[in-house]
Amino acid sequence: MKKTIEKIDLYFTELINLIISLLFIAMFIVIIIGVWKRYVINNPWFGAEEAARYLMVYLVFIGICSAYNKNRHPSLTFVINRFSPTFRRVWFIIIDLIIFVLLIYMFKYGMEKTVMAVYSKTPALRLPFNWIFISIPIGSVLMMIQLVLKYLKVVFIKEKD
Repeated sequence: MKKTIEKIDLYFTELINLIISLLFIAMFIVIIIGVWKRYVINNPWFGAEEAARYLMVYLVFIGICSAYNKNRHPSLTFVINRFSPTFRRVWFIIIDLIIFVLLIYMFKYGMEKTVMAVYSKTPALRLPFNWIFISIPIGSVLMMIQLVLKYLKVVFIKEKD
């Protein structure tokens, strides 16, 4: 079981990092082309700013999963570190439970917004808005998977949480 969980965690982390890298590269290319067309060719690409914005939305919602995995999310460690290890362990479990409940809410809300936005289109690119709103449930599910993997590793591999 230990090796299976480690492999799943490794593949999941690699997949998330690959997606983030591709999104970042795509956003960079869109911005460079937009700037090039606007200031060098003097023929602006009308949808460049919108495309970069929506790529950034996906980057944020998928990036939180990677930040959480690497324990680089914002936290008040200078306060929490003053407490006993037992208190910190309980505190982080409570925080993770709260995060999980909020992720369920985000998933539900994101799905509602996605369904409601089926017929709306973005102004410049004319993409369906549900393509943008689906980033909320995608990010929520990926983060929930990350949380479950974290506690599977704690239980089966005996890592500290």
